[in-house]
Amino acid sequence: MFMRTRSTDLHVNPFYGLYYRLRVDGDRIAGTLFEVDMAPFIAPDVLPVEQRQRPLKAKDFYDADPGSNWLPLLSIK
Repeated sequence: MFMRTRSTDLHVNPFYGLYYRLRVDGDRIAGTLFEVDMAPFIAPDVLPVEQRQRPLKAKDFYDADPGSNWLPLLSIK
């Protein structure tokens, strides 16, 4: 997860996080943007105990709309 915050923000808000599935690809790390519903993780009290989830698992991520963010693909060299 990569966080984007303003310098004036007092707290980290995971709703502003960018979630990438990362993989080693030769001499770089490549990632594809994914979405995740943070409600069960951030406010678990709104869900029954048997539906609360922590930590995030692969099934919690789903494909993001490529046009929804300025960086749908990530490459770190």
